[in-house]
Amino acid sequence: MNSKALFLSHASPTLLVETHQPYHRFLRELGKQIDPSEFDVIVVSSPHFMVRGRFQVVNTKILRCIQDYYGFPDELYDYCLNAENHTALVERLLQEASKSGLNVEPTQRWGLDHGAWVPSLIMWGEVKNKMVAVSTDPYAHEQDYSFGRSIRMAADSLGLRTLFIASGSPTHRLDLFEFGSQPNPHDPLYDFDRILINTLENSPQSILEIKRLAGDAYTRSDPEGGLGPLMTAAGFCGDEFRPKILNHDTPYVGVSVLAAYLN
Repeated sequence: MNSKALFLSHASPTLLVETHQPYHRFLRELGKQIDPSEFDVIVVSSPHFMVRGRFQVVNTKILRCIQDYYGFPDELYDYCLNAENHTALVERLLQEASKSGLNVEPTQRWGLDHGAWVPSLIMWGEVKNKMVAVSTDPYAHEQDYSFGRSIRMAADSLGLRTLFIASGSPTHRLDLFEFGSQPNPHDPLYDFDRILINTLENSPQSILEIKRLAGDAYTRSDPEGGLGPLMTAAGFCGDEFRPKILNHDTPYVGVSVLAAYLN
Protein backbone atom coordinates (compact mmCIF):
# COMPACT_ATOMS: atom_id res chain seq x y z
CA MET A 1 0.00 0.00 0.00
CA ASN A 2 1.41 3.40 -1.00
CA SER A 3 1.23 5.13 2.39
CA LYS A 4 3.71 7.61 3.83
CA ALA A 5 4.30 9.31 7.17
CA LEU A 6 5.97 12.60 8.02
CA PHE A 7 6.85 14.44 11.18
CA LEU A 8 6.60 18.19 10.55
CA SER A 9 6.89 20.75 13.33
CA HIS A 10 4.47 23.64 12.86
CA ALA A 11 6.46 26.20 14.92
CA SER A 12 4.77 29.51 15.76
CA PRO A 13 1.69 30.66 13.80
CA THR A 14 3.88 33.55 12.63
CA LEU A 15 5.63 31.01 10.38
CA LEU A 16 2.72 31.56 7.99
CA VAL A 17 4.09 34.99 7.06
CA GLU A 18 7.77 34.59 7.98
CA THR A 19 8.86 33.83 4.44
CA HIS A 20 12.44 34.71 5.42
CA GLN A 21 12.60 31.85 7.91
CA PRO A 22 14.65 28.90 6.60
CA TYR A 23 12.01 26.48 7.93
CA HIS A 24 9.25 28.27 6.01
CA ARG A 25 11.32 27.99 2.84
CA PHE A 26 12.00 24.34 3.62
CA LEU A 27 8.29 23.54 3.90
CA ARG A 28 7.59 25.31 0.60
CA GLU A 29 10.25 23.23 -1.14
CA LEU A 30 9.06 20.03 0.52
CA GLY A 31 5.58 20.73 -0.80
CA LYS A 32 6.98 20.65 -4.33
CA GLN A 33 8.43 17.18 -3.69
CA ILE A 34 5.25 15.63 -2.29
CA ASP A 35 2.20 15.57 -4.53
CA PRO A 36 -0.92 15.40 -2.34
CA SER A 37 -2.94 14.12 -5.31
CA GLU A 38 -1.06 10.82 -4.96
CA PHE A 39 -2.92 10.17 -1.70
CA ASP A 40 -6.57 9.43 -1.05
CA VAL A 41 -6.55 10.87 2.46
CA ILE A 42 -4.33 12.89 4.79
CA VAL A 43 -4.46 11.91 8.46
CA VAL A 44 -3.22 14.58 10.86
CA SER A 45 -2.14 14.28 14.48
CA SER A 46 -1.51 17.57 16.27
CA PRO A 47 -0.18 18.09 19.81
CA HIS A 48 -2.97 20.62 20.32
CA PHE A 49 -5.61 17.88 20.06
CA MET A 50 -4.78 16.21 23.38
CA VAL A 51 -7.08 13.83 25.23
CA ARG A 52 -5.85 11.96 28.28
CA GLY A 53 -6.75 8.33 28.91
CA ARG A 54 -8.53 7.76 25.60
CA PHE A 55 -8.46 8.82 21.96
CA GLN A 56 -10.82 10.82 19.81
CA VAL A 57 -11.37 11.12 16.09
CA VAL A 58 -13.41 13.95 14.60
CA ASN A 59 -16.49 12.67 12.77
CA THR A 60 -18.05 15.85 11.39
CA LYS A 61 -18.58 16.02 7.61
CA ILE A 62 -16.32 19.07 7.36
CA LEU A 63 -13.19 19.52 9.44
CA ARG A 64 -13.45 23.16 10.42
CA CYS A 65 -10.37 25.30 10.73
CA ILE A 66 -9.51 26.29 14.29
CA GLN A 67 -7.33 29.36 14.81
CA ASP A 68 -6.28 28.32 18.28
CA TYR A 69 -3.85 31.18 18.87
CA TYR A 70 -4.40 34.53 20.49
CA GLY A 71 -2.76 37.94 20.58
CA PHE A 72 -0.93 37.57 17.29
CA PRO A 73 -0.85 40.11 14.41
CA ASP A 74 -4.20 40.52 12.67
CA GLU A 75 -2.90 39.21 9.35
CA LEU A 76 -2.48 35.72 10.81
CA TYR A 77 -6.24 35.41 11.18
CA ASP A 78 -6.60 35.69 7.40
CA TYR A 79 -5.11 32.19 7.08
CA CYS A 80 -7.12 29.03 7.56
CA LEU A 81 -7.73 25.60 6.07
CA ASN A 82 -10.96 23.61 6.07
CA ALA A 83 -11.23 20.11 4.66
CA GLU A 84 -13.78 17.45 3.89
CA ASN A 85 -13.61 14.61 6.40
CA HIS A 86 -13.02 11.05 5.19
CA THR A 87 -15.94 9.70 7.17
CA ALA A 88 -15.58 6.16 5.83
CA LEU A 89 -12.08 5.96 7.29
CA VAL A 90 -13.34 7.42 10.56
CA GLU A 91 -15.95 4.69 10.86
CA ARG A 92 -13.49 1.94 9.98
CA LEU A 93 -10.96 3.34 12.46
CA LEU A 94 -13.52 3.22 15.26
CA GLN A 95 -14.14 -0.44 14.41
CA GLU A 96 -10.45 -1.36 14.24
CA ALA A 97 -9.62 0.44 17.48
CA SER A 98 -12.41 -1.39 19.27
CA LYS A 99 -10.96 -4.73 18.13
CA SER A 100 -7.60 -3.68 19.58
CA GLY A 101 -9.12 -2.83 22.95
CA LEU A 102 -8.37 0.89 22.61
CA ASN A 103 -10.78 3.46 23.99
CA VAL A 104 -11.48 5.56 20.89
CA GLU A 105 -14.56 7.75 20.57
CA PRO A 106 -15.96 10.07 17.90
CA THR A 107 -16.21 13.78 18.60
CA GLN A 108 -17.70 16.83 16.90
CA ARG A 109 -15.96 19.29 19.22
CA TRP A 110 -12.70 19.65 17.28
CA GLY A 111 -11.39 20.11 13.77
CA LEU A 112 -8.09 21.22 12.25
CA ASP A 113 -6.13 23.24 14.81
CA HIS A 114 -3.07 25.21 13.72
CA GLY A 115 -0.79 22.29 14.51
CA ALA A 116 -2.70 20.32 11.90
CA TRP A 117 -3.19 22.86 9.13
CA VAL A 118 -0.21 25.27 9.19
CA PRO A 119 2.34 22.87 7.58
CA SER A 120 -0.15 21.79 4.89
CA LEU A 121 -1.12 25.36 4.05
CA ILE A 122 2.50 26.46 3.69
CA MET A 123 3.40 23.43 1.57
CA TRP A 124 0.39 23.29 -0.74
CA GLY A 125 -2.05 26.09 -0.05
CA GLU A 126 -5.61 24.78 -0.29
CA VAL A 127 -5.63 20.99 -0.61
CA LYS A 128 -8.42 18.96 -2.18
CA ASN A 129 -7.71 15.82 -0.16
CA LYS A 130 -10.13 14.50 2.37
CA MET A 131 -8.57 14.58 5.81
CA VAL A 132 -8.96 12.88 9.20
CA ALA A 133 -8.03 14.49 12.54
CA VAL A 134 -7.02 12.23 15.43
CA SER A 135 -6.09 13.06 19.00
CA THR A 136 -3.00 12.16 21.01
CA ASP A 137 -2.31 11.23 24.62
CA PRO A 138 0.92 12.95 25.74
CA TYR A 139 1.28 10.61 28.71
CA ALA A 140 0.78 7.24 26.99
CA HIS A 141 3.34 6.61 24.26
CA GLU A 142 2.62 2.89 23.94
CA GLN A 143 -1.09 3.59 23.53
CA ASP A 144 -0.28 6.30 20.97
CA TYR A 145 1.72 3.71 19.06
CA SER A 146 -1.12 1.18 19.18
CA PHE A 147 -3.53 3.86 17.99
CA GLY A 148 -1.26 4.47 15.02
CA ARG A 149 -1.34 0.77 14.18
CA SER A 150 -5.14 0.86 14.23
CA ILE A 151 -5.16 3.87 11.91
CA ARG A 152 -2.92 2.05 9.43
CA MET A 153 -5.00 -1.14 9.55
CA ALA A 154 -8.20 0.83 8.99
CA ALA A 155 -6.73 2.74 6.03
CA ASP A 156 -5.21 -0.36 4.45
CA SER A 157 -8.45 -2.31 4.83
CA LEU A 158 -10.16 0.35 2.70
CA GLY A 159 -7.34 0.33 0.16
CA LEU A 160 -6.49 3.98 0.85
CA ARG A 161 -3.24 5.64 -0.11
CA THR A 162 -2.65 7.52 3.12
CA LEU A 163 -0.37 10.39 4.06
CA PHE A 164 0.07 10.65 7.83
CA ILE A 165 1.34 14.01 9.12
CA ALA A 166 2.34 14.33 12.78
CA SER A 167 3.41 17.66 14.22
CA GLY A 168 4.96 19.22 17.31
CA SER A 169 8.18 20.80 18.53
CA PRO A 170 10.88 18.70 20.26
CA THR A 171 11.73 21.71 22.42
CA HIS A 172 8.71 23.79 23.36
CA ARG A 173 9.65 26.12 26.19
CA LEU A 174 7.17 28.91 25.65
CA ASP A 175 8.26 30.49 28.92
CA LEU A 176 11.50 31.37 27.11
CA PHE A 177 9.91 32.33 23.80
CA GLU A 178 10.66 35.86 22.65
CA PHE A 179 10.13 37.38 19.20
CA GLY A 180 13.27 38.78 17.65
CA SER A 181 15.61 36.90 19.98
CA GLN A 182 18.60 35.00 18.62
CA PRO A 183 18.68 31.38 19.78
CA ASN A 184 21.89 29.51 20.42
CA PRO A 185 21.45 26.04 18.84
CA HIS A 186 24.27 24.69 21.06
CA ASP A 187 22.47 25.67 24.26
CA PRO A 188 22.00 22.67 26.60
CA LEU A 189 18.31 23.50 26.39
CA TYR A 190 18.30 21.66 23.06
CA ASP A 191 20.05 18.52 24.30
CA PHE A 192 16.81 16.60 23.88
CA ASP A 193 16.70 17.48 20.19
CA ARG A 194 20.13 15.92 19.74
CA ILE A 195 19.11 12.78 21.65
CA LEU A 196 15.88 12.49 19.65
CA ILE A 197 17.63 12.88 16.30
CA ASN A 198 20.27 10.33 17.26
CA THR A 199 17.55 7.88 18.30
CA LEU A 200 15.57 8.36 15.10
CA GLU A 201 18.66 7.93 12.93
CA ASN A 202 20.42 5.11 14.76
CA SER A 203 17.96 3.19 16.93
CA PRO A 204 14.40 4.04 15.82
CA GLN A 205 13.12 0.87 17.48
CA SER A 206 13.84 2.63 20.81
CA ILE A 207 11.54 5.58 20.13
CA LEU A 208 8.98 4.50 22.72
CA GLU A 209 11.74 4.70 25.34
CA ILE A 210 12.76 8.26 24.43
CA LYS A 211 11.51 9.78 27.68
CA ARG A 212 13.58 7.36 29.75
CA LEU A 213 16.60 7.59 27.44
CA ALA A 214 16.65 11.38 27.52
CA GLY A 215 16.02 11.75 31.26
CA ASP A 216 16.33 15.34 32.46
CA ALA A 217 16.80 16.59 28.90
CA TYR A 218 13.24 15.51 28.09
CA THR A 219 11.86 17.41 31.07
CA ARG A 220 13.98 20.47 30.34
CA SER A 221 12.83 20.70 26.71
CA ASP A 222 9.11 20.11 27.52
CA PRO A 223 8.37 18.54 24.09
CA GLU A 224 5.07 19.66 22.66
CA GLY A 225 2.30 17.18 23.34
CA GLY A 226 4.90 14.84 24.80
CA LEU A 227 5.67 13.98 21.15
CA GLY A 228 2.55 11.84 21.19
CA PRO A 229 1.87 12.51 17.48
CA LEU A 230 5.32 11.15 16.62
CA MET A 231 4.57 7.96 18.56
CA THR A 232 1.26 7.59 16.72
CA ALA A 233 3.04 8.06 13.41
CA ALA A 234 5.63 5.45 14.41
CA GLY A 235 2.79 3.01 15.08
CA PHE A 236 1.28 3.88 11.70
CA CYS A 237 4.59 2.93 10.08
CA GLY A 238 5.07 -0.23 12.14
CA ASP A 239 7.97 -2.31 10.78
CA GLU A 240 8.46 0.33 8.06
CA PHE A 241 9.54 2.93 10.64
CA ARG A 242 12.88 4.06 9.19
CA PRO A 243 13.18 7.81 9.83
CA LYS A 244 15.21 10.16 7.67
CA ILE A 245 15.87 13.61 9.10
CA LEU A 246 15.11 16.36 6.59
CA ASN A 247 15.46 19.54 8.63
CA HIS A 248 16.26 20.73 12.14
CA ASP A 249 16.38 24.32 13.31
CA THR A 250 15.93 26.59 16.31
CA PRO A 251 14.02 29.52 14.78
CA TYR A 252 13.06 31.03 18.14
CA VAL A 253 14.53 30.91 21.62
CA GLY A 254 12.89 28.01 23.44
CA VAL A 255 11.32 26.45 20.33
CA SER A 256 12.87 24.00 17.90
CA VAL A 257 11.53 22.52 14.67
CA LEU A 258 12.13 19.10 13.18
CA ALA A 259 11.07 17.51 9.91
CA ALA A 260 11.53 13.88 8.93
CA TYR A 261 10.30 11.20 6.61
CA LEU A 262 9.28 8.33 8.86
CA ASN A 263 9.10 5.51 6.33
